[in-house]
Amino acid sequence: MSNYVGSDDPSKIPERLVLEKRPPPQKLEDFSRQNNLAVRRRHARLAGWQPIPRRVESTVSEIRAALQDEISQIEDLLAHLRDEKVYHAKGLSARLRMLIATGNPLPLLQLYAANKDKPLIVYVSEIPVADTDDTLIAHFSAATIQAQPSDEYPVPIDLDVWLDTLWGAFGGKPFTHREAIKAIADTIGSHFDQDALPLTIALRTTKSELHGINTDLMLIYIGHVAVIVAKLAQTLLKEE
Repeated sequence: MSNYVGSDDPSKIPERLVLEKRPPPQKLEDFSRQNNLAVRRRHARLAGWQPIPRRVESTVSEIRAALQDEISQIEDLLAHLRDEKVYHAKGLSARLRMLIATGNPLPLLQLYAANKDKPLIVYVSEIPVADTDDTLIAHFSAATIQAQPSDEYPVPIDLDVWLDTLWGAFGGKPFTHREAIKAIADTIGSHFDQDALPLTIALRTTKSELHGINTDLMLIYIGHVAVIVAKLAQTLLKEE
C-alpha cells in the first residue's frame, strides 16, 4: 500500500517520508454478505426500472455488444496512455464513468451483470481508512483492486461494494472510489470548465514516478482501475 499526502504549508511536507510497514491483518475482512447484497440490489434496480416513454428497451444482446465496444475503446485508450499520449486520459475517464459509475438504471457493466445474474468480484488486500486530518489538504491511499486473487490481494469484494469504500480525504472530508471516478470524469472527461473541482486539482498536482514516467496520481488511478475493469468485463463476457 502506498500513500500520498499534500498540504498548502510546505513546512509540513518532509523531504523524505518514511512510513512504517503495517503488519498483515490478523483476520481478513469478509465481504460475502455485502457481495451477495450487491448482486441482489442490482437485480432489484433492474427489475424495478421502467423504460422512458416512447423509447425501446435494449435487449441483452444489445447490452452485451455495447459492453464489448466499451472494452475495446478502453483498451485502445490504455494503449495510447502507455505511449505517453496522456491527453487520452480525458476519454478514458469518461468511458470509465459510464462503464462502472453512472447509468440508468445501472452503469453498463453492472447492467449486463444484473441481466445475467452474475457477481462482479475483484480482489483487495484490505480496505484503508481515509485520514480526515484537517491539516492535510488531501490524503489518498493507493491500495486498490486486482482482477485475480494473490497473496497480496486475497480478499474478494464486489465491484459495487469496492466503489463505495473510501479512497481518501480532501479538506478533511472522506470520498469514495465512485465519487472520485465521477469527479474526474465530470471535470476533464465531459467538457472544459474554467473552474475545476478541488479534488481533481489535488489528484492532478500529486506527482508520482511510474515506469520511469513522472506523472500524476489521477492518471495512475484511472489507468489502473480501467485495466482491472476491462479484465473483469472480459471474464464476464466469456461466462456464457
